[in-house]
Amino acid sequence: MINKNSLFFDYKLLIAVILLSITGIVFVYSSSFSVFHDGSHLQYQKQIFFLISGFFVMWLAAFINYRKLIEHKTLIYLITIAVLLFTLLFGKVVNNSRRWVSFGLFSIQPSEFAKISWILVLAGWLEQLKDNLDYKALARIFILMLVPCALVLLQPDLGTALIFIPITLVMIFMAGVSGKYLTAICLLLFIAGFIPLFLAYTKLVHAADNRVVDIISNHLYILITAFFFLASALVIFIINFSMRNLFLENVIFFLIVTAVGLLCAVGIDIFLKPYQKERLLVFINPELKRWTSGYNIIQSVITIGSGGIFGKGITRGTQSQLGFLPEQSTDFIFSLIGEEGGFILTAGIVLVFLFLLYRIFKITASAKDYPGGFIGAGIFMLFFSHIFVNIGMVIAVAPVTGLPLPFITAGGSSQWLFMFAVGMIFNIEIRRHVHTRHE
Repeated sequence: MINKNSLFFDYKLLIAVILLSITGIVFVYSSSFSVFHDGSHLQYQKQIFFLISGFFVMWLAAFINYRKLIEHKTLIYLITIAVLLFTLLFGKVVNNSRRWVSFGLFSIQPSEFAKISWILVLAGWLEQLKDNLDYKALARIFILMLVPCALVLLQPDLGTALIFIPITLVMIFMAGVSGKYLTAICLLLFIAGFIPLFLAYTKLVHAADNRVVDIISNHLYILITAFFFLASALVIFIINFSMRNLFLENVIFFLIVTAVGLLCAVGIDIFLKPYQKERLLVFINPELKRWTSGYNIIQSVITIGSGGIFGKGITRGTQSQLGFLPEQSTDFIFSLIGEEGGFILTAGIVLVFLFLLYRIFKITASAKDYPGGFIGAGIFMLFFSHIFVNIGMVIAVAPVTGLPLPFITAGGSSQWLFMFAVGMIFNIEIRRHVHTRHE
């Protein structure tokens, strides 16, 4: 039993969460305010409800025994897959995406909760595998990761699907994966991601008449290259069969990894829809698609820049209140904050986020058991990815992926997700003190 351990709550982290959440409510309200008519503030009222209920979610996560929780990792994984599949088949359609499950007055987005469930599930598996993270174990982990990724991608929700990758990489790094395997994974991911995006970008800038691009964009050539690498690996394997030379074994290994990366690149290029690839790339030069996929980024940069040092004041933004800024309460709420609160407020929010990440890192580094360290590392990367991508997106240095800004973006599912995640960090801190007192 946990006895009087609320004394060990990290109150500095809690204050950061409260400050960010209040900021979110204020600007969700501002996003729903109209200079033309007195509009409905239902979204802002919902955000208050999700914040209050989120504290209960945080409390629950803080005091549940995460070691007991990860003992049921297989059940958690299967439930997650079942819920994602249900959402894909029977979910509510919003903006041509089937991501929501409706409960009357409100809806939830199961893919948000899939992130934290994957962190818990992977922490449980890594505790078992930490002393035996060979290529077979890593292959199983990534295959199991691909199942929820694929289901989320089919909704479609590319941003959420991609977030599983950095979380997994950081957690296996914490588990002590060898440098060789980590390098191989990064190489495979780079090849698998770079080729489809490079091909999409050449089409975006109308460079498809280039001979080199013509060759690379032909899937047949890519497949031939992949099989060439596999054949080379087989020849070297036969030569090295009796020699057992370590260098040649590594050459074989990386030839196979490169071949698999090329095969994955073809699969990804076929699987991803053109608009998804375009959204990942248009931030490089939004003017290429200024009236379509680049419009949101252009308006976001104009909006955040128009706020100057001190901003125009709450509900007094022009770009936002006149409707030029899209998705003001969700994807581009940080642009709204920049216009109405100026550089001073946006810089302050960034500092609070950095402080939040620092507290999470510090608590994770002091975890007294492996599962706590793995969970903390996954949660750190969850927050880091969301913060970096969302803020980077609104200033045109990162692709538009639709990832919410923690505690600020409107939405109950993301609010509960991040509250639960912070609760788990409190949990790690509390159990560190429990272990210390029992030693």
